Amino acid sequence: MMFRLIPMAFALFISCDFHPVPSMSKSVVTETRRSAKAVQASTTPEPVKVTLVTVPTARVAVGRSIWLETVKSNEAALASLVSEALINGGNNIAVGNALSSSLPRQPLISWQKRTKGIERRVVLELEVVLTQGYLEHFISRSEAGKDHESILSNEFDAEILYAALLGAGLHPGKPAKFINEKRELDFKPATGETVKIYLEYNSKDGKTIVTPAQSWVVGAKDGKPMTADWVFAGSFKGKTTTAMGEEFVYFGANDGRVVCLANFSTALLDLPVESEKGDPNGDSLSYKANTAVIPERGTKVRALFEAVPK
Repeated sequence: MMFRLIPMAFALFISCDFHPVPSMSKSVVTETRRSAKAVQASTTPEPVKVTLVTVPTARVAVGRSIWLETVKSNEAALASLVSEALINGGNNIAVGNALSSSLPRQPLISWQKRTKGIERRVVLELEVVLTQGYLEHFISRSEAGKDHESILSNEFDAEILYAALLGAGLHPGKPAKFINEKRELDFKPATGETVKIYLEYNSKDGKTIVTPAQSWVVGAKDGKPMTADWVFAGSFKGKTTTAMGEEFVYFGANDGRVVCLANFSTALLDLPVESEKGDPNGDSLSYKANTAVIPERGTKVRALFEAVPK
């Protein structure tokens, strides 16, 4: 029985249009959504070119809305597909390679466009919640109630996202500091490994669009697209007590400061520069939404977190 299933497995493998990685390398020109109304040139960035390669990958769910994606070798991809075919045929030899039934079901192998040289990345499933206005965050948590000052949001645990970023090989630093040991005002910017964030979503005509996260943000004063990269500040874990005197442990970034555009001591990812001091109800924040290129509210977006290729 098992030997009759092997041809079927290879047929499945061939039907997936698998080719050696070098032959699939190509440039992908990301597209931007243009506003129907006239927009100043300074707020409408030129299409950004992102060089990607198509490779076989596997995703593992590490938490709600959070995935760790790894690149598979050609041989490992073939082995996984053969294993899946055997399992589907009722053979238990390869049952150890099956995904846990407790996790959301994903194909054992899928072909994804990836930055060359990046073996692991984190995928965070989000939704567009704001398309215009001043920003304190780029990504926040819906549970934190900060959707009015964030472009993207969803329900997820920031501490699990922290763990996934560690799993992707990223090294945290420290969040921004505002006061020194002498209790004097003494700003120190966030530190940590640089993180590249790309946004992937489907347009209304069915095209898959990939663009750097910075293209959705412009300077509040000059209207120019943001160019700075975020760093993996790492937030912190602390203890506090309730009004009833009960002690509990908390993770700082679960207050909604996940990917920030203004400095916060609880930030998971922050900019390594000092931001403008202000309030989202005013006009003194550093950044605002680039309305011209952001898809409509409710659009599902996958944020891709990657380390910088060595």
